[in-house]
Amino acid sequence: MQKIALTGNIGSGKTTVSKIFMALRVPVYNADEKARLILFRDDICRLLADTFGPEVLDAKGTPDKVKLATLVFNNDDSLRKLNAIIHPLVISDFENWATQYESNPYVLLESAIVFENKLESVFDSVIVVIAPENQRIDRVATRDNFSTGQILERIKNQMRNQKK
Repeated sequence: MQKIALTGNIGSGKTTVSKIFMALRVPVYNADEKARLILFRDDICRLLADTFGPEVLDAKGTPDKVKLATLVFNNDDSLRKLNAIIHPLVISDFENWATQYESNPYVLLESAIVFENKLESVFDSVIVVIAPENQRIDRVATRDNFSTGQILERIKNQMRNQKK
């Protein structure tokens, strides 16, 4: 079984491409969805508070996603720290998940930041989905109700399409 990464910057159309593969009965692992689940684990919440300060947690002791996003998308070091906490756990979970599909010719992992986290060596191949920046901004603004400024904060932390 080959492990293939499906990547592209925010709003590029990765999910649409993933859905095409799923319609063809290819198993697809969504790294962003898994990362969101891992983020709310008790052990990770404690680690986030230790790493970034208790203000990144809400009154229930779970991550305040707005505060955390504001912190990490405005500070490269904080983003690296967050990725170092979450992404090894996501890759480990992906590896475990993939074992159930060993008889398949290949499986896909969908993630926006394969190259940014130097994860390409985990995969046999990488597919990069590309779309013009103005189209990506429009998609994300519609999909997530983010302002252009919020979207541009995320875009600046992702590798340029040409480099990918």
